[in-house]
Amino acid sequence: MDGKAPVYFKATFQETLNLIREARDYIQYQSAIDTHKLPTRERLTVIAEHERITSRLITSMSWLITERAVKEGELAVADLLSLDIPMSRDCVLADCTSSENHALPIRLRELLVKSYSIYTRVMRLDDMVRRTNMQR
Repeated sequence: MDGKAPVYFKATFQETLNLIREARDYIQYQSAIDTHKLPTRERLTVIAEHERITSRLITSMSWLITERAVKEGELAVADLLSLDIPMSRDCVLADCTSSENHALPIRLRELLVKSYSIYTRVMRLDDMVRRTNMQR
């Protein structure tokens, strides 16, 4: 990323990328260890929460990559706006109550909190960019 992107954007992009790696490592290596003694119902809940984390991060990173393409001149703002693809505001992704489920492993709850934080931050960035572009 070059110098055209604002600092807050670069930091959010890097934080999202780092969290994608953290989530991948947890899901791939640690989750099975954390959940092997859980009853089937709780293991299914863990799998659903893996999907929630993954979906939040994919949605956020997709938006960030698209916005980066605009900032770097690879995609025109007019083209982006003509697509009219706002950040997904899926109620499942926006639900943060699962991080309070103490039956879930602590590390999973931490990832749920972090992914929710990034997801809501990117939603706010999307709102800000859309307001700014509509005023032009």
